[in-house]
Parts: sequence; structure tokens; C-alpha cells
Amino acid sequence: MVEFLILLCICVTGIYIMQVLTYRFAKKNIHKYKEMKWIHMWLDMNMKKGPRLDLFDFVLIVIVSIIWTIWMLPLI
Repeated sequence: MVEFLILLCICVTGIYIMQVLTYRFAKKNIHKYKEMKWIHMWLDMNMKKGPRLDLFDFVLIVIVSIIWTIWMLPLI
């Protein structure tokens, strides 16, 4: 159980760092991607959301942590 919580903490930290880096990229480069509609929509969504984790991010983190724990359990 402790290993799972450590893995969960590592995943939360990693996803948050990725969110912050995506937000910074979106802030600097949103004007460059006006022609590409899908990329511009994604960058605009990240600009409005800001660098924070929402429910979908936490659900994804928990699912990845559970799968990783089940996959690594036989190897230990």
C-alpha cells in the first residue's frame, strides 16, 4: 500500500509539471498556431484552464497507478 501511495504521489507531481509546462508553452506560442485549428483550440483550452489538475487528470493518474502496480507486482 505504501508503494502505491508513493507511485501515486510521483504521478501527481509529474502530471502537474506537465500541466505547468503546457501552460507556459501555450502562453508563449498561441499566436503562432492560428492557422492550425485543432492545435489552436487545444492551446486556447489550456490557456483558459491554467496550470491545475482537474478530475479527469486525477482519474487518469489513479488508473495508471493501478495498472502499473498490477503489472509490477509479479516482478517483485
